[in-house]
Amino acid sequence: MLRQGAFSILLSFLLIACGASQSIEGPETTNLNEDVLALEEITLNGAGSVGIFDPSVAREDDQSPIYMAYSSVEIPTSGTDNFAVSTQLAKSTDEGKTWSKVADIVSAPEVTTTFSGVEKGIWGHETSNLFYDSTATDPNKRWVLIGVRLLTLRRGFNGGDGREFAHSWISLRQAATAEGLASAPETKWFAGSLLSSLSDTAGGSTQTPVAGPAAIQISNAILPQLNSFPGTVIAEPSLMIQNGKVHLALQVVTPPPFFSKKIHILRCDTTPCDYTNSAAWSYVGNAFQSETGINLIGSGNRAAPELVSQNGKVFVIVTGTTDTPWASYYAGCKVYKYEDFSNLTLSLEPTLANGIEVGKNAVASLSLRVDDNFHGACSYMPGLSGGMLVSRFFHDASNVNQSRFKIYKTNIFKVFDQ
Repeated sequence: MLRQGAFSILLSFLLIACGASQSIEGPETTNLNEDVLALEEITLNGAGSVGIFDPSVAREDDQSPIYMAYSSVEIPTSGTDNFAVSTQLAKSTDEGKTWSKVADIVSAPEVTTTFSGVEKGIWGHETSNLFYDSTATDPNKRWVLIGVRLLTLRRGFNGGDGREFAHSWISLRQAATAEGLASAPETKWFAGSLLSSLSDTAGGSTQTPVAGPAAIQISNAILPQLNSFPGTVIAEPSLMIQNGKVHLALQVVTPPPFFSKKIHILRCDTTPCDYTNSAAWSYVGNAFQSETGINLIGSGNRAAPELVSQNGKVFVIVTGTTDTPWASYYAGCKVYKYEDFSNLTLSLEPTLANGIEVGKNAVASLSLRVDDNFHGACSYMPGLSGGMLVSRFFHDASNVNQSRFKIYKTNIFKVFDQ
């Protein structure tokens, strides 16, 4: 959802100026006071007029093309003052050196809702995760796209920023090819306990794009470990195969007044994975449950998880968040390595950024201090030219419609070889 906090970027119209750029690429890299990264912007014809964000990359094998799903941002035509965010697909045949848009995967329809007066709204699709499931025996289900469906109304609606979390869920599409995902049926897949039944009815008061209940809705009976507080919301999903099993990382949030934000890991215990069967999924744990002795315990100030498997090792990339200059502000990406993924034991390798411990268990920290400053939502896969990708938001305080979302190559590779 343009990954703001647990969800979409909060366009609080603020701009801060910061000092020199910094980059920490691995445990041995410290005290860097200038931008040493060869950042290269990824540009795509046909992308949203306000830009692109939230990359997710996948491929079938080492010889096949690489595909990238991403959020495309537009100014809506309905007059709603929130952005319209859809999911598009790009393709690279040269290991990620160049990219071309190949499909609009999930649209962001503009609607008129009536569940609380008459209000214009947008059913966006954001923070997508593109995944090739090599364990699938049905060739029509090997390519998978998951992402967040969220109804957004005008800013100030009911005193909020327009995001209607009671009308949000994780969607699921499966197809034989990556480009086939554009025509694949959309399933209302995973939802938190906050999901309202108002979005079950086709043509109803929310004008939902996907009718019916969620295939899996968190409750005290279904995956109760994710429902420790009333009214949970699920966002920012990521899939990975490890030891022949599909694993799912989720950001689970309980809105105020019971505010809680954690990253949890689930495992699909059937092979092939029976995605829409709640009984197939078991709880592994909090992604950061092994942390001790630092102020980041429990993943509370981390967002946008992406699971990465390389050379038998498992990493999780997360976006660090702060409360300055606004709540859940994106402040770069951190990479953590698991010593033992089966019980989520993190590797104890400290990394220093200018002498300050950035996370007891982090093996890398990327922090770009420039005028835009809001950056994160990173993605990586082995063999990707340009290394880890990072999203950045360039804000125009005088005219928000001139603000831009962009994706950059960082040329960070070696941290994943540790």
